[in-house]
Amino acid sequence: MDSFVQCHYCKKNLTNPLELVCRHSYCSDCLTKEIQHDKIVCPICGTEHTALGSSLSSASSDKLAPYLI
Repeated sequence: MDSFVQCHYCKKNLTNPLELVCRHSYCSDCLTKEIQHDKIVCPICGTEHTALGSSLSSASSDKLAPYLI
């Protein structure tokens, strides 16, 4: 279960988790840092997601992850 509550970027428990359309979750701060050229590529599955400026337009709040921690 650890992989469900751990951020792939910082390797810590998810903080303010955001879920990408591909259903993988990361810390909101980590995702913001990883945005390059108005996109982010999911490091787990390789799906490309659109970002507008410094925010992800395709990310939503992960409602389940906080309950798994």
